[in-house]
Amino acid sequence: MAFSWWKGAAVVAGVGAVALFSSCSGSSSTTPVPDPTPAPAPTPEPPAPAARAGGEAPLPTLVMVQSQFVKRGGKKKPGAAKMTLLRTDGKQWFTEVVEDPQSNVFHKAMPWRDGILTIGAMAAVVEHWKRVDGEWKATKIYEKSWGGQFDRFRDVEVGDVDGDGKEEMVLATHDMGVVAVGDENADGTWTFQEFDQTPDTFVHEVEIGDVDGDGKKEFYVTPSERNKASGASQPGGVARYDFKDGKYVRTMVVQWEESHAKEILVADMDGDGKDELYAAKEGHVVKNAEGKPELKDPAKIVRFDQKGGKWVESVAATLADEKQCRFLVASDVDGDGQKEMIAAGMDTGLWSLEPKGGNTFEPKLIEADSGGFEHATHVGDLDGDGKPEVYAASEKTGGTRMLRKYTWDGAAWKREDVAPIEPDHITWNLQSGTF
Repeated sequence: MAFSWWKGAAVVAGVGAVALFSSCSGSSSTTPVPDPTPAPAPTPEPPAPAARAGGEAPLPTLVMVQSQFVKRGGKKKPGAAKMTLLRTDGKQWFTEVVEDPQSNVFHKAMPWRDGILTIGAMAAVVEHWKRVDGEWKATKIYEKSWGGQFDRFRDVEVGDVDGDGKEEMVLATHDMGVVAVGDENADGTWTFQEFDQTPDTFVHEVEIGDVDGDGKKEFYVTPSERNKASGASQPGGVARYDFKDGKYVRTMVVQWEESHAKEILVADMDGDGKDELYAAKEGHVVKNAEGKPELKDPAKIVRFDQKGGKWVESVAATLADEKQCRFLVASDVDGDGQKEMIAAGMDTGLWSLEPKGGNTFEPKLIEADSGGFEHATHVGDLDGDGKPEVYAASEKTGGTRMLRKYTWDGAAWKREDVAPIEPDHITWNLQSGTF
């Protein structure tokens, strides 16, 4: 199916009803001529957009997406999908909030073309936002319901995955296992193919790259079973899709029974000019004798290499005492000429995984007092000094709820608070651009 339509702000103009009166004077039988009907009141102009904090000129921007929970009928329920643009002039941060009531969360918002590409959940909607006449307005690209308990777009990546020289849009979804690939039509609309619909299957992330070095990009996704109410781990794995003979072909890289991955990374970490595939394998959690969840094996970063036509798994790093890591970002954050992985642990903190040879990495702590269920993390150079900064949204239980910036000064990590994170919010993703 092809989708694309414009969604702007709805303006409702109220026009007051005009009452007409006729009257009689004494016993006269002459009917008086009524006064002319007055002209209807002019329709009020819609209010002008409020002045933009920091001015209209584009500025380096951190884009944060969240779900928010509001009280309705005495209970907390999901509110509108929320996107916060944190724009900076290098001296201060200016906040701009965009909400979309048709969804209850944006899971990702990324710079795309001349605006921002968002994916929503409940409803599952893909939109392209542009700033027009001082306001953010969206064009809907794709919307779908698969008939499960949830309709969620969970991740999106853009790249040429079929070798036609044009970018495709690759989407991961909950909870019917669907992976979708979109192609743009000549008129600017998009047509999506959907694959591997399977009930109670959650596809968490998409990564695009050329791991086998054949000059063609493939993509990888992370399907798993539904979360267990007991807190014990659920099975899952990593799947690969190649475009062959005019269609997408799925093969499994790995299937684990004891755990799964919600985060994968395709990047050239060893500097050989070829991408590698990494997965943040969540810790193996079991139910103990008291019926409580217990960590049996901690979270690990694993690498996959093809040998003899098979995928071979090796441990690149271990996050001791950690249950989960849902952000893994590659960048040279300390300026030593080698890429590190920034790993966001739920309980143990924010880590820099530094290469130590033999395809392994040593975890070094950036910040212990940073964490949370998602612990959204991003790397980008927003201050324009040529060196990347690390940004992390800390929502650690019992800790400070704060979006922070970390900069390596050559000897230690310097921390700066960017903005507080409101209560009853969950931050799902951070990206950066100029808006």
